[in-house]
Amino acid sequence: MSPFRLLISLAVVVSVSASCCMPEKYTTDIRIDSFANGTFYHAKGVQYADVLNGLFVTHATYTDYKGVSTIIKYHYNVFTGDSYALVGGRCTKMYLKLQGFNKGNPNCVPDSNQGPTFIVGGPHEDLEVFKWRTPFENGVLETTMTKHHCLPVYQTMYMKDKVQVTFGHATMFSNLKPSVGDMSVFVLSDICKQLTS
Repeated sequence: MSPFRLLISLAVVVSVSASCCMPEKYTTDIRIDSFANGTFYHAKGVQYADVLNGLFVTHATYTDYKGVSTIIKYHYNVFTGDSYALVGGRCTKMYLKLQGFNKGNPNCVPDSNQGPTFIVGGPHEDLEVFKWRTPFENGVLETTMTKHHCLPVYQTMYMKDKVQVTFGHATMFSNLKPSVGDMSVFVLSDICKQLTS
């Protein structure tokens, strides 16, 4: 399993009638720490989300424990499960279908899916957060979000691939802006478009 699959850092939510709705579009800085096939990786980059259309794009630089860096552009469509990793002019298509994702209201978390609420911070800067879990084939995605503004804070993903190699990653979100400055980031590259048929 390559580290490219681990860029599936999303703040996706399941929905019905909800009390917590995240921005329909956002841009956020991300830091990812991951482990795959016995190797640790660290990534820094930016994630762009068009949640209502189920699109998440990550531009990140992955560095392994030896200091070797790789620039990755990763596109994921939550509705179809199609994901594309573009590395050095080569595109790889993968499939990951999250369960329970609702096209009707994808940016909201219903009360019934919200896990325990807890407080983080200090005596004057308390932040109420909650956790929820989204299962997918061979794994689970768990996200910690702010209770009052429904913003992603931290996410963990645990998964087994087809050859039973366990891997996972943790993603920290920061500097979230409730907009995307350039919507062209969601356009799939020509190289990856060749893999869509």
